[in-house]
Amino acid sequence: MKFFFKFISALFHPLWLPFLGSVIYFLVTPRFLPEAIVKAKLLGISVLSIFIPICIFFLLKNLKIISSVHLKTYTERKIPLMLYILIFMSIKNFVLGDISQSELYFYFSNWIYACFIALCLCYLKIKASLHLMASSLLVGFIISISFLYQTSFYWFIGICIALTGLVATARLYLKAHTVNELLWGVLSGLAPYSLLFFYT
Repeated sequence: MKFFFKFISALFHPLWLPFLGSVIYFLVTPRFLPEAIVKAKLLGISVLSIFIPICIFFLLKNLKIISSVHLKTYTERKIPLMLYILIFMSIKNFVLGDISQSELYFYFSNWIYACFIALCLCYLKIKASLHLMASSLLVGFIISISFLYQTSFYWFIGICIALTGLVATARLYLKAHTVNELLWGVLSGLAPYSLLFFYT
């Protein structure tokens, strides 16, 4: 069982979900984009949101700024979250600059807001679950595009919510987080979408 929950935690790691959300967007969007542009966007997103953070994490670990890639304490999370905010700003402004009115553009904007909330919580000595933050951002994104496109993605939303629950169970089983930390993670991920729906 422990191996299974470790696999779930790795499979739904926050590192992969920005790219996964991007793939989902390009699969379901009614907007026409040439295949070459889609591939270029996905390549840029994967390099900035996956490969560069992996290199940064290993650099920070070698410099002993963090003890592991799991970022077990709120103190260790501050610098990675700051860097993540810069990375998502780069994706938003440079990779997605020419499709700045797309839903994907606002998805990465919400990643910036969520990371900022998680960073502020670190200064309040609260460790929000980044796994749950990322999963909640993905669920919020799918709900928002379902609402915007007036398309029934209910089954997909249901699957994503169930998987989010599975991730939460995995994090609790592995004793990586408390229930409160999981709730803070969910709130960090859903707060930007709550504001979006409030003002639209």
